[in-house]
Amino acid sequence: MNDLVNIVIAATDLAEAEGRALRHAVVRTMLSIALALGACLLALAGAAALAWAGFLGLAAVLPTSAAAAVLGLVLAGFAGVMLWTARRLLQ
Repeated sequence: MNDLVNIVIAATDLAEAEGRALRHAVVRTMLSIALALGACLLALAGAAALAWAGFLGLAAVLPTSAAAAVLGLVLAGFAGVMLWTARRLLQ
């Protein structure tokens, strides 16, 4: 009977320790996700500013429609490279 009590206590202690470790891992993961989302928003704002600056620079030497087309192709190329890299990382 004493062995059974010790097994139950050990299992309870293990479950408690695993719960603490899981909670710590979840908190770290959620913090990492929040920081990554914030970084993505800042990167998006930076990319938009760079795209606008690129458009203004191209529009000074090309017609506006051509400048928009060139910039759109460049941004689509960057997006394609990013998607290709993401797909490679997931394999």
